[in-house]
Amino acid sequence: MKLTFIANASCIVEESGFRILSDPWLFDGAFEGSWCHYPPLKTKPIDLNNVDAIYLSHLHPDHFESKTLSLLPENIPIILLDSKPNYLERMVQKLGFENIILLPDGQSIELSPYKLTIYAPFEKHVFHSSTIGN
Repeated sequence: MKLTFIANASCIVEESGFRILSDPWLFDGAFEGSWCHYPPLKTKPIDLNNVDAIYLSHLHPDHFESKTLSLLPENIPIILLDSKPNYLERMVQKLGFENIILLPDGQSIELSPYKLTIYAPFEKHVFHSSTIGN
């Protein structure tokens, strides 16, 4: 297995030639322009052209960045936690992605050489007692 770190939570996990991109964020300016990469990224958008699937953990702009996602094919599988209300799923659909894989908490799926299991957050949001979670 090979792990290519990009920045923050963004990385590519590769096994047997199958590549999963996690939480892609390439462009500076997350959180209303206040977050930038330091040191500057070496990864370029072209480096993401041959990923086979994407995992998105949550909606924060350093994990879900529409500018980076808009550069990827709309038919690429996108793996999300199946939770309600699922704002992340709605945002992914608004970007035109068609192949959304929703996994319930603790459920697994076979995806090429991987057996992926997704888990809901262990704690609720740290700032309020919402049932939505983080």
